[in-house]
Amino acid sequence: MTTYHLSIYKDCGFNLGLETFSRKYITLQNEDEFFDVQELCQNRTNLSCFFKASVVPLRTDWEHLSRDLFLPCLMNGILKTKNVSSVCFVLLAIVWDIATLPIRLQTLLPRMLYNFRSKAHVHPLMTYLQRKGIDQFFREGEVNLAIYRQEKRQDGLYDRNGIEYALPLVSRETPFFRINERCQFNMTTALPTPVQ
Repeated sequence: MTTYHLSIYKDCGFNLGLETFSRKYITLQNEDEFFDVQELCQNRTNLSCFFKASVVPLRTDWEHLSRDLFLPCLMNGILKTKNVSSVCFVLLAIVWDIATLPIRLQTLLPRMLYNFRSKAHVHPLMTYLQRKGIDQFFREGEVNLAIYRQEKRQDGLYDRNGIEYALPLVSRETPFFRINERCQFNMTTALPTPVQ
């Protein structure tokens, strides 16, 4: 029998030198809901590409302004990835950020006015998770989602195959240009997905 699941996990920081996560599971009703949730995970509402973040400071609130104005590619892209190979691009990102700084300074005031006048656009996945009764902690910020099919085999093991997403659930436009935002996985496990 095939069952469909959505797993949401979020980084909770470090405890005794180890990275800790908190996780929630949702059992999806059928294959149609599986494809609907997969479409919600692929929705790029409020996510901006590398080029736009290079020429426009997207977030103009005090918390993010310096990061988006002075070094957007370095701070929002290169340093956020946990991939060792991206460290090679640090110098290139700094040069690019310095070269595009005059353009961002010219677009700062118009962007501040735009952010002041525009309404927040809620990511559709945030609404879906709220309807499912998921805590506020899992409905905002950078989250990792795994949507997968689980099938029990004759030998009692479980096959899981699906897609894992990493995306920020925010109500304002944010820079997001990670290379590894989506990856497929296939695995076999002895434990079924916990029902919560």
